[in-house]
Amino acid sequence: MLDLMRKHARSWLIKVALGGIAIVFIFFFGWGDRAPTDRNVLAEVNGEVITYDHFYAARELELNLRRIRYGGTLPPEGADTPEFRKMVRDRLIEEVLISQEAKRLGFFVTDEDLVESIRNNPFFQRDGRFDQRIYDAYVRELKLSLSRYEQLRRQELLRDQLISVLVDGVKINPQELERLWRFAHDKLNLSLLVIKPAVEKLESTPDPEKLETYFKDNQAKYTVPARADAEYVAFSWRDFQDKVEVGEDEVKSYYEANTREFFIPEQIRLRHILLKAPRGIDKSQADELEKKLQDIRTRTKGPEDFATIASTESQDQGTASSGGDLGWVPRGTMGPELEKVAFDLKVGEVSQPVRSELGFHLFIVEEKKPEQELQLEEVKDRIKNKILEDKASRKALEDSEKLYERVYRSEDLAGSAERFGLKVQRAEAVTPAGPLPGLGVLSEALKEIFRLNTGEISKMIRSGDTFVVIKLLKKAEPRLPLLGEVRGEVERDFRKDQALAAARSEAEKVIEALQQEPADPDAVAKRFNLEWQKLEPLTREPRVAPRLGDSAEVKDMLTTVSEAAPLFPTPLLIPDGIAVVRLAGVERTSDEEYAKEADEFKRWGLEVRQTEILTGWLKTLKDKAQIKIISDKL
Repeated sequence: MLDLMRKHARSWLIKVALGGIAIVFIFFFGWGDRAPTDRNVLAEVNGEVITYDHFYAARELELNLRRIRYGGTLPPEGADTPEFRKMVRDRLIEEVLISQEAKRLGFFVTDEDLVESIRNNPFFQRDGRFDQRIYDAYVRELKLSLSRYEQLRRQELLRDQLISVLVDGVKINPQELERLWRFAHDKLNLSLLVIKPAVEKLESTPDPEKLETYFKDNQAKYTVPARADAEYVAFSWRDFQDKVEVGEDEVKSYYEANTREFFIPEQIRLRHILLKAPRGIDKSQADELEKKLQDIRTRTKGPEDFATIASTESQDQGTASSGGDLGWVPRGTMGPELEKVAFDLKVGEVSQPVRSELGFHLFIVEEKKPEQELQLEEVKDRIKNKILEDKASRKALEDSEKLYERVYRSEDLAGSAERFGLKVQRAEAVTPAGPLPGLGVLSEALKEIFRLNTGEISKMIRSGDTFVVIKLLKKAEPRLPLLGEVRGEVERDFRKDQALAAARSEAEKVIEALQQEPADPDAVAKRFNLEWQKLEPLTREPRVAPRLGDSAEVKDMLTTVSEAAPLFPTPLLIPDGIAVVRLAGVERTSDEEYAKEADEFKRWGLEVRQTEILTGWLKTLKDKAQIKIISDKL
């Protein structure tokens, strides 16, 4: 069950089912409008096709969503990688299956349903009312037309109807859930006997025959990787900035056409004090918390300032240490109830207690900034840079096609690059792991290098805003080395493994003795000249267990040892050596601790169970479907 929760913690299906984000992954792009023989077809699902047009549109939409989520700049793990593109394709297939099933079962979305879902979305509201400007700005940031966005939203609602039917009746066993919570939150008192590998006690020169045998058994570990020499031309829009110009009239036209982009909503500098209160608590508990917060509010009128009180009383771990500081909060980013209270406050005024999903809050506003619309003079440089980037990007794209055509026809990389004002770079003895000079670990370029034959020109590779074309000069395939080439490394590993094996053997003897004499672990340790070392209490699911690490064996130990079977029967490899682990006791969580988190944990458990149902249902759809991947090229 714990593994299941970890597995589904970021499940896209549960986000779809429960509305966990403002706009979920949307992939309806009018598939089925081309014949399966069309060269534009990527995949076919029960006779309906997904074209490359659909794929590119879906990929661009998800990248835009990620840019919004990350504040405009994608981190490396969120970028347009081969893995990301495969994920987009697979989700498109899943969305076609879901759409087909919804239509088969007769689900439909009325115009009224669509309008209500948009107008009642808090993300598009100000002061509890729908704000057309916020809505328009969001859709524009996704680079969609309003009609396109509404088409996608309609498909999303259709899909949600179907998923609601599947999961609304799902229930969980509350007793099982409580046992699971306690199992995960009880703290283990573990003791270790650590046997350190004694490399210094080994013979200074390994036995030649044993070393030779060790090398043969592990030769693949020392494989000399493939290596290649290549030359390449790499460029981006930045290389074309000095080849384009931006006029004042263009800047003005952009400003007038995109005024919403330069609107800054009202902002307040906000602090809060939070007393946590899950929604499920009874009225008497809620009243008690609210009264406690009223008492705290009374203190803010005395000599203590709000920040000092927040640092000791607030239960928001993320802000208590900074005096409850929430920073500058723009209008439209809080829930409607909280926002009305916070934005109605005067500077220096402390609110009455206000309820949220987390609990009860007190707010104080320290500063206010009114909404404003930036004037052209304030943003003209920003606009100019944006237009410059757009023009340079188009120029880079146009010239990439012309450059590639010239290189392909002439097979002259250097001469072709010179005509476009670009330089050829050279990489020598590069491995599949890279890096490439000036490019770093550009995975697509590295893969292309090792797919090429000597003298061959690559396709034009595009990764983000970088274009690369490569010519392979020379390539050596991976090979197994001779012992003489890697003797020093092999000897070092051999001696380390020998020492670890000796330590493991000693640990197995200790475990055997403990199994025979379980009542006196101290006497057993003393006999082997060892001493039990106590660890700080830890739960069964730490990200990294102090002194133990995060290996699969350590995780297995943490979920296996119990008061009935306190000795883990297998020696563990830990950073310090080989460990014998024994459970000395368990610190039980209290009923009060469980009561604080029970409602949230039940919701989480229900989401996990719903995800299981959805995942199984989707697998059944896939198993019954006729799915053809027409092209693997992404």
